[in-house]
Amino acid sequence: MAGGMGKRIGNPKKMLLMINGEAIIIRLLKIIKSLGLNINVCTGPETVFLNEIGDVNIINGTGDYAMDLKTSINSLKLPVIVLPADILIDKELLKSFIEKSKNYKTGILNMLINNELSGISIFYEYLNDAELAYENINFNSNSFFNINTEYDYKMAKEYYKNMH
Repeated sequence: MAGGMGKRIGNPKKMLLMINGEAIIIRLLKIIKSLGLNINVCTGPETVFLNEIGDVNIINGTGDYAMDLKTSINSLKLPVIVLPADILIDKELLKSFIEKSKNYKTGILNMLINNELSGISIFYEYLNDAELAYENINFNSNSFFNINTEYDYKMAKEYYKNMH
């Protein structure tokens, strides 16, 4: 999901912010590809610049997250893993979530990081007007960052500078 306006950080291109010389979204795409997953990027009016990112299927969204999420999920083959384009996650952490998800039978499985929603979910059912059952899996990690503010970005840069 990459259709936001970046209001909290003041930059709709926040997924292009650099961490150790690499754009956040490029790093995320590399992780997803290395796990053998198909990639679909839902853009919005503020993020059409991503339509040129290459080697991914683009879903043109409206910028309304709920509507774009529904359109995206309902246009793809289930299950669908949804990730925000502005996160930093360790490959092994994401891989662990995917592996553990195989033990669950629910409409939606949410990944919590340190008991907080991460924005990462696996959808096993299509979205309609009915409320889907969901379950959460919590992981404790210091390596996950959702870049919403300048402070988030500063903390992520500091963490990854010290890690790599």
